[in-house]
Amino acid sequence: GILFIVFDELIACLGMDALLTVGKKNGKPLKKRPKILLLGIFLTLIGLISLLFYWGKISKSIPTVFLNAGMCLLMISLAGYYFVRLNKKEKKYYKRITWLENWYHRFFYNINMSFVVAAFLVIIMTDFSIKLLDNLPITEPKNYPYDLVWMANTDDEEFLNHLTDDEGVQLRKVPCARVTTTDIAEHMGISASTYEKWTGKSLDLKGNEIFVVYQRERFERNKVGIGYNTKNPLIYIGKARADLWLYIKEVATPKVQYFREKFKVVGTEDRILTGVFGSETCEHIIVFSDEYYQKNCVKADGANMAVMMNIP
Repeated sequence: GILFIVFDELIACLGMDALLTVGKKNGKPLKKRPKILLLGIFLTLIGLISLLFYWGKISKSIPTVFLNAGMCLLMISLAGYYFVRLNKKEKKYYKRITWLENWYHRFFYNINMSFVVAAFLVIIMTDFSIKLLDNLPITEPKNYPYDLVWMANTDDEEFLNHLTDDEGVQLRKVPCARVTTTDIAEHMGISASTYEKWTGKSLDLKGNEIFVVYQRERFERNKVGIGYNTKNPLIYIGKARADLWLYIKEVATPKVQYFREKFKVVGTEDRILTGVFGSETCEHIIVFSDEYYQKNCVKADGANMAVMMNIP
C-alpha cells in the first residue's frame, strides 16, 4: 500500500514521461557498483525464497516487488560491469557503433526502459501465462475423472441400482460425511479405512489426527490450506449452514460454539479423487481416524454417501 501511494504520487506530480526518461540527460555515469550488485542479489534471493513460504502462499505481490527491485539493481550493476570491461578492450569497443554509443551515453535511461519491459514480461509470465496454460484444455480429464459427482444418502440406493441395472451407468459409492472448515467451505470427510480401500494407501491415524487431500488446479496449489496453514484447524462436523457464522458488515466470523474441536494435520497431498469443484473454494477430502469417524462423523447432518458416475 505504501509503495502504491509513493509511485502514484510520483506519477501524479512528475508525470509518467518524466519517470520513464530518468537518466536521459546523464552523460556517462559508468562505473563498477559492487554494493548495488550485492543488494540486487540479496533482493532477488529474498523474492525467490518468499515464494516458498508465507508471502508466496498468500499472494505473489510481495515476492514480485522483491524480484523486480532485485532485477532492476542487477541490470544496473551488471550492465555497468559489462560496459566498463568492454571499454578497456579497444578491439571490441568502437564509438561509432550506434547502439553501443547510445547505451554508453544514456546508460540509466536505457536501463530504465529495459527494466520497464523486463518487469512487464516477468509479471505476464508469472501471473497470466501459467494460468492460461493450466486451463488449456478447459476441462482437463485428470481434473474431472467422472461425468457426475453426487452427494447422496443411503436411502438413494434403489435409484442408484436402477441407474446401473437399466441405464448402464458405472458408479463408485463412498461412505462419507459433510464437514465444514472455518474458511467457509464444505468438504468430504471419510475414514482412514475408506481411504485405504479407495487409494491403496494406508494411513495410521489416531484420535483427532487428520490427513488432507487437496483437490485443486495446479495454479491454486500455493494458496492457504483448510485452516489457513495452521497445523491445528478447527472443523465443524456437519454440513455448512448460514448460522455457523456471525456476519458483521459482510464479514463472516465462525461462531465458537460450533467450531470448538481442534484437529491435528499429520499429512497432506495434492490429488484429484472426485474432481475439482468451484474456483475460489474447492471441495477437498479430509481423512479422519476410524475411531473418530465412527464415533462422530457418522452422526453428521447432510449427505452420507458420495457417488461418482460415468454415464454412457
